[in-house]
Amino acid sequence: MADLRLRNNEWLLENIPDADNLGWETIDLGDGSWTQSDPSGIILNTASTVSEITKVTFNAVGTGNLDYDLTSGTNFTGPRWYTSLRTSDSIKINSDDPYIIMFEIVVEPPTTKDKVQISIGVAEDPTSTVRGTILFSGQVLEYVSTTGNPRMGPIVVNANTIQNVNNKIGFSTFASITARLGNVSAFNLDSSSGLLNETSVTANRVYTSSTDLFLVVQAGIDSTGTISACDIQAKLRYRVIRISEFPL
Repeated sequence: MADLRLRNNEWLLENIPDADNLGWETIDLGDGSWTQSDPSGIILNTASTVSEITKVTFNAVGTGNLDYDLTSGTNFTGPRWYTSLRTSDSIKINSDDPYIIMFEIVVEPPTTKDKVQISIGVAEDPTSTVRGTILFSGQVLEYVSTTGNPRMGPIVVNANTIQNVNNKIGFSTFASITARLGNVSAFNLDSSSGLLNETSVTANRVYTSSTDLFLVVQAGIDSTGTISACDIQAKLRYRVIRISEFPL
């Protein structure tokens, strides 16, 4: 049942989740809330979400460029989709807010596998082409060959992915307070939610104060590789919890 709540001097009728049973928000790139940016205009063919599965289809790329890799290098010019980072009851998250965020990537088999990547995370400037300005942090799924198993793991400055034939679910989480992002912890699970690997990344990341943050999906190509026409598919989910205050 929806609840009536006063938010920013406006009465809103909203479904307020049970704090003990929050569940997930699933990404749908076609729900009208997302803006696409594709600086290079080269690697992206199409992107869509159907039955909760987000599928990015890539053009064949015959000349490799590290700028297409979302996990390393100075620049990233591949496609991305972004929307304001909000809680489930529509509170916009600012860099100064204390919050905790979790990400889930569920691997779905691609129609044609190649050396490509997809990620979900938080960014300060999602339209920039400089990774040090984008300030993206989150979770990534990637393939590094046409026959390799999926690799998953957290990403801040660089990614820390682990390959496993049984990788099905990638989970990562971090906390942020006073515009500073804490370390990212991540777990890779099999199709029965059994633990395969766990890892973490030291963040040392500071956002610009009083800046609205964005939820971002990125797609790229591993390293300086070339690819045939291919795709990557996954269910992308998140949950963000904003802490209202720290009482004394």
